[in-house]
Amino acid sequence: MHPLSTTMRLIDGFKAGHSTASNGLMDMFGPILLKWAHGRVPHHARNHLETRDLVQDTLALAFKNHDQLKADNPGAFFCYLRQIFLNQVKQELRKNKLFQVALTTQFTHDERMAYEEDLHAMMAYDAAIDQLSEAEKHVVIMRLEFGMSHQEIAELTDRKSPDAARVYFKRAVNKLAKIMAKDHED
Repeated sequence: MHPLSTTMRLIDGFKAGHSTASNGLMDMFGPILLKWAHGRVPHHARNHLETRDLVQDTLALAFKNHDQLKADNPGAFFCYLRQIFLNQVKQELRKNKLFQVALTTQFTHDERMAYEEDLHAMMAYDAAIDQLSEAEKHVVIMRLEFGMSHQEIAELTDRKSPDAARVYFKRAVNKLAKIMAKDHED
């Protein structure tokens, strides 16, 4: 069965109240999200945040807001989970008093600067990727962030071949790079 139709079917089942559908979504996306999430917490905050906990919180929030769940196009559900996770990281860092104390008292100047650069780069990337079309955004996220092959992307996006997916991805990444370069100049 096509992964997009499976996701849509599971989301529809979840919205209808079928617990097997929520388990299916957790089984399908939990490992993918956990794999993606490793390395997404800024380096200097890793001692203060547990990736596994953030992934569980992300999935709980996604299912709590079931009225917003959708998978009407390839990559939409991935993007939805990704955004919740990134928002969770930002929120947890803001409210984590131990991290805030460490940031101001225990980190060296260079460590604080490195953390700020990590955070700034993550925010710049997020702002730039939001300027892509939905299809471009989804393909970039599927490839760069979730590590999907061109074959998988071709199947999910109904591209004719892995080469067609590769070319589309390459164009989207070039567009993203131009946006980020322009934003950096401004």
